[in-house]
Amino acid sequence: ALVMPRRVTVRSDGRPYWMPLDRASARARARLVAVPKLRPAVFQVVKFKNPAPYPLLAGRAHVFRRGSFVGDVSVKYTAPGEPVEVSLGPDGRFRVERREIGDKDRGPGFLSSTKHIERAFRILVQNNSRSAQTVEVTENIPVSKIEDVEVELGEKTSKGYQLDAHRGFVTWKLRLPAGREKGIDLAYTIHLPEDWKVNIRR
Repeated sequence: ALVMPRRVTVRSDGRPYWMPLDRASARARARLVAVPKLRPAVFQVVKFKNPAPYPLLAGRAHVFRRGSFVGDVSVKYTAPGEPVEVSLGPDGRFRVERREIGDKDRGPGFLSSTKHIERAFRILVQNNSRSAQTVEVTENIPVSKIEDVEVELGEKTSKGYQLDAHRGFVTWKLRLPAGREKGIDLAYTIHLPEDWKVNIRR
């Protein structure tokens, strides 16, 4: 059980009050992460192990960085010693742009009943900081769970990626010199029966 470190007075005015119960610190590993499809920004993310002798309960947590409130994040139930990952919000030193560069549908061939949907995107990341930085950029491709539909990563996809085929995540680690911009391309093709339709979120 948690015990209040000292006696406090709580007003009976029907309002919620926050009371500190404990304090713990841990070493964290920081990363710069971008998911341009969801938001054109680079986020600072930290990962650490729960240093407390008790579990962190699932819920909302307030995040502060250098004394300034960043926002609220969702925290999962985390046992002592288990890893926790928290976003510290967007990093204003970076600019991210994502645009579609390929949109082509090809019908079935002479001896085939399969059509092909081709999509391609370009992601640009600009490092406006004064030092070189490494940014993890994650995109995703559709994932098929049926044999009649096949998703193929295109040859125009920039090299150096890691593919999580189960979830469809494609991740690059971009090393960006100070003041420089780099781009990566993602291309994929969906092969499916001619009379089928799919909704693709761009």
